[in-house]
Amino acid sequence: MLYKTNYDLPSHMREPLSESARRFYRIAFNLAIQWYGEELKKASDCFERYQEPVG
Repeated sequence: MLYKTNYDLPSHMREPLSESARRFYRIAFNLAIQWYGEELKKASDCFERYQEPVG
């Protein structure tokens, strides 16, 4: 799944970053997904779940 807009980024990535940093992250992430495939997205999802606070 590619991020089409900066609003599609997870909130924990959107909030601390400036608009230009969000754009840079989104483009880099989308290129990595295109290059490495969906396996990278699955790994990223696992990491995001690990980073979320419990409770």
